Amino acid sequence: MRFFEDEVFLHSFEYYDPTHGVSLKGRTRIITLELSKLEEIVEKPEEELNFQEHWAVFFKCLTDRKDNS
Repeated sequence: MRFFEDEVFLHSFEYYDPTHGVSLKGRTRIITLELSKLEEIVEKPEEELNFQEHWAVFFKCLTDRKDNS
């Protein structure tokens, strides 16, 4: 299942009160990590992964039951 139709695996949302025009200025946020979009990234050599990709692969392996044997 995909939350968003793009191919981006990481989205970050910040809270904002539109009625009063107040933002939490990044002090709290919702981060979505779509593991189903990591097929190509998990095939990359480790030295080519950026910081976000490293964490994404970690969570992918952590939640993939086949890799936890």
